[in-house]
Amino acid sequence: MPFNTRNTGDRPKKIRILGYRSGTSSKMFIASIVYILLFLLLFRTILPTSTFNVFMSIGIIGFLLSILALIIGLIKPSIVLPKAEYKTRKKAVYYYSFSFIAFFLLAIFFTVEEPTSAEKSAVTKCESSEARSEITQLAEKKSKLEEDIKKLNKEKEKLSAETEKLTKEKEAKKLAEEKRKEKEAKKLAEEKRKEKEAKKLAEEKRKEEEVQKLAEEKRKEEEAQKLAEEKRKEEEAQKLAEEKRKEEEAQKLAEEKRKEEEAQKLAEEKRKEEEAAALAKEQQDKQTSVTNTNVYYENCTAARAAGAAPVYEGQPGYAKHLDRDGDGIGCDQ
Repeated sequence: MPFNTRNTGDRPKKIRILGYRSGTSSKMFIASIVYILLFLLLFRTILPTSTFNVFMSIGIIGFLLSILALIIGLIKPSIVLPKAEYKTRKKAVYYYSFSFIAFFLLAIFFTVEEPTSAEKSAVTKCESSEARSEITQLAEKKSKLEEDIKKLNKEKEKLSAETEKLTKEKEAKKLAEEKRKEKEAKKLAEEKRKEKEAKKLAEEKRKEEEVQKLAEEKRKEEEAQKLAEEKRKEEEAQKLAEEKRKEEEAQKLAEEKRKEEEAQKLAEEKRKEEEAAALAKEQQDKQTSVTNTNVYYENCTAARAAGAAPVYEGQPGYAKHLDRDGDGIGCDQ
């Protein structure tokens, strides 16, 4: 049986036999069939004719079993491939189609040919009645074999019909699966389109919200600028009012200072006048004291004793030591 190098991995790494070097399944399959044909030709030449019926029976039985295993393998591969690593229909078809062909060839190669008339006459002349009976039996077996071959052909037709049915069912399932996938693809495309539209609407809504947000921020900024402008104007007004107040206060202070300076000036003038008057009075007193040097009171007691108290300024006997408070009246207390 050929090795399936690509699927099973059971083939040795290096096979130098002709037909197996490429490692491809199809070439190895054909090479195996060719080798079987060569072996069958060799065995047919070596083995006696009496053993042909045994090998033919083995070929027929193996052929029928191969057909049965092939049908089962198409339905459930795990039954006919118990030890295989990968239990697939492809592998079942590969193995049992090979056995199907091999046993079919075995049955064909070891089929006993019907003797010709010349052979029959030679057998009649040369062989005994036992040989003739054996030929008769062989003829019966041949007819039986032909009937078996007809049955096998019918079974083959039946198998072909079942295979075609399975193929059609597989194609129908494949079409149904493709239709389902197409429907799912359409559904996914529709969902994707809706999702895209939803994203687009969400993006438009987000942009609209951003525009509204920017407008609101601009409005708030304008309000803030307006408030800042009003506040600035108010501060400027306050500043102007403060400057005006300060200016008024400065003017007031300047006016008070001017008045104070005028008052000081007037006081200074009055002081100077008073000093001038005092100086004049002093000079007058000096003149008076010089004039009244003959009248002198040592103190107020003496003035009172002389009956001159109080002594007014300008009168005889008036002197500064008698007028301590400087009001122009001496000894008035």
